[in-house]
Amino acid sequence: WGRNQTTEGSSSTHTALEMTRFGTFRNASYHKSVTMGRRTIKDGECLSIWDINGRHEVIQGPQRRYFWRTQLQFMNRHFADNHQYLIVKYRDGRKEHQRGPVWLFEDPTVHDSVRVNDAIVVDGFEMIVVYRDEGSGVKRRVIKGPLLFVPEAFEWVQTFTWHGPDDQNKACVAPNASKFQKLRSIAEQLYYNVSNVRTSDDALLTVK
Repeated sequence: WGRNQTTEGSSSTHTALEMTRFGTFRNASYHKSVTMGRRTIKDGECLSIWDINGRHEVIQGPQRRYFWRTQLQFMNRHFADNHQYLIVKYRDGRKEHQRGPVWLFEDPTVHDSVRVNDAIVVDGFEMIVVYRDEGSGVKRRVIKGPLLFVPEAFEWVQTFTWHGPDDQNKACVAPNASKFQKLRSIAEQLYYNVSNVRTSDDALLTVK
């Protein structure tokens, strides 16, 4: 608990000051030890503080507070739009998916991590295979589009791994080259390469 000093945050994806069109907001990279002084927490910011005895308090702006021998750390603000969702992992082991539009401040005493994922857009001629952990077993279901799919915390979408074109040789196919989650329910063309086809003048070709 020394003089006012700034320490580096643990996140490399955030800077201490987050610029927006409405002003500058501080996030988790802004971490200070304050011996004595006042701080203004702006509307749109949220602050975690620990006193000299280790007690934690959350202060959400707008407020102006006096601090004495206190550690300060602002929280990261996460948000998801209509086509996204938040994956929230708690320090007690729980996991939660929050469908957008939604936002929350990442509290270091409550949350282990918060990240944003895109929802899966399934068109009318597509389908996905979803697995659901029901405790006593795993249940599989096929979901057809059109829809915007957001999995629950105990669900996951199957990823298919098929042979696909070889980047090094377009005339060949390579295992595990094509990875996808959405299956098409309409007819598609499938090309097959026939190697070592001999012509009448004794030349070897690969025919698609």
